[in-house]
This record gives sequence, C-alpha cells and structure tokens, in this order.
Amino acid sequence: MLSFYVKLMANSNYATSTIGAYLSDTIIKYACDTPHLLPFTPQVVNSLTNNLTDKYNYVLVKKIITAHGGEKYLIIGNFFPDSLSNIVYIGGGSQNDAYYYIDDVLLTCVDTSSGVAEQEQPQLFSVYPNPNNGNMTLEYMLPENAVFELYDLLGEKVYERTLFSGTQREEINTSTLPNGVYYYRVYGKNKNLGKGKVVVIR
Repeated sequence: MLSFYVKLMANSNYATSTIGAYLSDTIIKYACDTPHLLPFTPQVVNSLTNNLTDKYNYVLVKKIITAHGGEKYLIIGNFFPDSLSNIVYIGGGSQNDAYYYIDDVLLTCVDTSSGVAEQEQPQLFSVYPNPNNGNMTLEYMLPENAVFELYDLLGEKVYERTLFSGTQREEINTSTLPNGVYYYRVYGKNKNLGKGKVVVIR
C-alpha cells in the first residue's frame, strides 16, 4: 500500500482532487522550467470525494496497489490535464496555482491472501479556526474510532480526546493552554489517520 499526506499551500488560489503517484523501475528525467503533462498513468489517484482544499492540515491519500517488481522511483503530482483535474477556486492567496506540500510518504506490504482487500475510504480531518483562541472545531470523516492528541513544541502531550468513526463535528476547549504553536495527530489501530499544526493566540 502506498500512502502520503498532502496540504495545499496557503498562497494557492486553486485546488485539485486528482493528486496521484507513479512508481517506475527506471529513473524519469524532465526539465522543470517548462510546464508539461507527465505522460504516465499513475497507480495511485486520490478519490474525487477526498477534497484536497485544506491549507492548514495534512490530508491522507492512499491506495493498495500490486507491484510488478523492480520499482525504484516515485513521482507524486497531478498527471491529468486541467479539463480532468477537478480544479476548484479557493481564493485567499496570491498565486493562481495549486501547489501542495507532501509529507510522510510510506510504502508498505499488505496481506491480501484472504481475497478481501482493504476497502478504500476517503479520510478528512480539519481543525478550524486556525489560528484560534483555544476554542476550536474538529470536523472529520474517519473509518474507525480514533484518538486526537495535541502536543506542544517540546513534544509533551497537552490534550487528548477520543473520536468516533463516521462524519462528525465536535467543539473542543483548550483555553487553558498558553499561546503558541501546537501539533496534533489522529491515530487509529496502529496507524496514523491525520496530523497537522494549530496556533493558539489571544
């Protein structure tokens, strides 16, 4: 299974849902100074229902794939023309593009010998407003119960909350926390479901 997290750059005015990944057994060389469409068919493509419009939180993209052997190289990006890229206008930025940060790329072996592969489900986790005064809203869609944890810059856990599967919206109060930058993670059964950064300022 290949998985990675993406987050839209704050200055981008546009977003797309069709971020994908292509694995190859040979190195691929293309000049970066001229925009062009990559002539490859990606093995992994994000679900169109998994909106990649979040500028503050990383969103998970994943898919179970079958390796053919010899894969050594990986390209992550948009492999589709604009007409098929599900482009949406977000606004609030200064650049007319859809630029994404990528983090936590992971390729793992998955046992599908039972004949039943893991069902792919879009996952969405958002914290807003961000920055906030300690009162914030968690909005998420999770396939299983999970735990939300908040850490300070020293790595100390300062808040924890149980989240229930499904599409939910919850208000949390961390007004006792001092101003600063905090990192959160959401994890289920031995796997990360989301992560991001939140700023508390009053």
